[in-house]
Amino acid sequence: MNILRAKTTDLFQSKLSEKQKQNSALNIKEMEANLTKLESYPRRIVLEMTSACNIKCIFCGRDEAEFNQTYLKLDVLDKLDSVLDYCEEVTLFGWGEPTINPKFKQFLQKLNKKNVRKYFVTNGTRLDKFIDDIFDYKVDIIAVSLDGADAKTNDRIRVGAKFEKIIENIKAIIAKKESLNLSYPYMNFVFVAMESNIRELPKMIKLAKELKMQEVKVVFLSAFSTEMLKESLYNKQDLVKSVFDEVALLADKLNIKLKLPYIQGEDIAGDKYHKPCFVGWRDFFIGSDDSIRPCQSTSLKLGNLSDFDSFELAWNSKEMQDFRKNVNAENGGGEYANSVQTLLPKLTRKLEQKVKLYSNWQCICTRLGEKEKRLIFGILRILRILEILKIPTQNLLKTIFSFISFFIFPLNRRLKPYLQTYLQTHPSPSVEVRYAN
Repeated sequence: MNILRAKTTDLFQSKLSEKQKQNSALNIKEMEANLTKLESYPRRIVLEMTSACNIKCIFCGRDEAEFNQTYLKLDVLDKLDSVLDYCEEVTLFGWGEPTINPKFKQFLQKLNKKNVRKYFVTNGTRLDKFIDDIFDYKVDIIAVSLDGADAKTNDRIRVGAKFEKIIENIKAIIAKKESLNLSYPYMNFVFVAMESNIRELPKMIKLAKELKMQEVKVVFLSAFSTEMLKESLYNKQDLVKSVFDEVALLADKLNIKLKLPYIQGEDIAGDKYHKPCFVGWRDFFIGSDDSIRPCQSTSLKLGNLSDFDSFELAWNSKEMQDFRKNVNAENGGGEYANSVQTLLPKLTRKLEQKVKLYSNWQCICTRLGEKEKRLIFGILRILRILEILKIPTQNLLKTIFSFISFFIFPLNRRLKPYLQTYLQTHPSPSVEVRYAN
């Protein structure tokens, strides 16, 4: 079967106006040309409805960083009014559960006045409160996070979620969809694959078929803490391939679309820092705290939306243009390409032969402030020089982080578990951060 992949330039298809078609074509052309100042509008707006959540997943990075509970204000749509005539899709998605934003219904209502696809990602626990709204305001796509094919597995991983309630909510939506003879909403599962649940993927395919959902999307676990190391699928390619091969055949047989991550060693990025990043052209992400960020997976802020008099000024701000200029730079030059998030993968690869480095430093640094990133980056530059000079680094590391332990408590609190694992010389896993289509 044709395996779908996440993190591509493609979006869901729907009927677009001529204005939207022209904008999307121009946006793709400008992206392919690597232009930094764009005439086109983004094809997708991503709105983080809140940073708060009503459940506590055992793997969530929220527990490894400081999250202030914020809720996106409804008046953000006023500033987006002009762009909503041109973009294709608005996705309600971020670090929190979007349906707990007190204005969630009003967001759907206002967005329905525009010809945009409406898409949200949810843990499914509160869907029953919005069933009428989903149809009244024509929600096109709903992704439901479910990490087990039964209550025992899912509710152990997604603490506070009630499997049976989520399934009831999905059945109610599908039943109403069929009773109204509608094609929307398109519904899919998002499944975080880890050691203790990956063997349930075939059951997830069968569950999707039973519920009349269209797709199952799989992402690898992001190990944000040492406690989750045992769940990592790094260096377990045989297990992953065996399960993926089985579910591919089953999904094809049951006519369920399947979206899988690349198996370790087969990623199209090869030995590059990352696959070509397109979010600075295709998407515009607004955090629940009003911040402008490249995407949900980074804390890098490119200003606040309220800082700009219009969307157009924010879309082509100096910060956005610099990001577009440098995010895919091969030479690692520029302010953002020289950031920790870009250089650390290269640095760690060079250091791995001497010191087995566990933990994905890139993921750690997406949770830290700018000062903390600069400090870590400075430390690793020193380590790189020492590595070139063939000077042992282990004792120096202990000294540096002892200093951090005494004098930089907030940083130490977040890095201590990773440092401990580093010094124990564990192998380094790759981590994929969950991202909506």
